[in-house]
Amino acid sequence: MDKIFNRTENGTTTTISIREGLAELNHAMMGGRREVRSMSSGRTQHSIEYKDGRKVTLTLTDAPEPDTEPAEWATAHSGFTAHRFRDGRALCRKNIRPRSHSLIHGEYRTRSWVVNSTFTLCPRCGAL
Repeated sequence: MDKIFNRTENGTTTTISIREGLAELNHAMMGGRREVRSMSSGRTQHSIEYKDGRKVTLTLTDAPEPDTEPAEWATAHSGFTAHRFRDGRALCRKNIRPRSHSLIHGEYRTRSWVVNSTFTLCPRCGAL
């Protein structure tokens, strides 16, 4: 399983890669040690207190599993409404076909991508 660091700086938590976390730890121990007031390291948690008042905690955790949502949404020839397709036909009405670009290049999207885009979900396909 992949690992990531949860970086907490003064109460604000962000997710960073292993490389970025280890680079910050290395900088605190070596190059930027004159900027560090105190530092403690354990197996999975590291704490750095800088002289300018920042308190950073790096915690090693498991990376979240990738999203396994099926990519079956595309636009029809109208171009504004996204429909859910299976076997080249919309689930709401069998005579609606995806754009040829989606068929040729296989560019079907997930529901979350369509919701966050400028397209409108077909109400009938969204209910299925």
